[in-house]
Amino acid sequence: MTFQVTPFIMLDGNAKEAIPFYEGALNAKVVFAQTFGEAPPDPDHPVPDEAKNRIAHSVLQIGDATLFVADAEPGSP
Repeated sequence: MTFQVTPFIMLDGNAKEAIPFYEGALNAKVVFAQTFGEAPPDPDHPVPDEAKNRIAHSVLQIGDATLFVADAEPGSP
C-alpha cells in the first residue's frame, strides 16, 4: 500500500506572493491556479469584491509530491 500526504497551505490574502516563493525555494511548478473571481458564480454565496483576486485553489508539483496553496475568504479563520 502506498500512502501520500498532500500539504495544504491556507493563507490570508498573500497566496499570490507565496506561490512564486515556493516555485523558487522548492523548484515547484504551478500546474493549476484559480482565483475566487474566476470560479463559477454561486448565487447563494456571492464572492465579495475584496476576495475576487485571492487564490481559491492552486496546485504546485514538486517532483512526485503535490502542494496545495490557497487564500481563505476574508473574515474566515
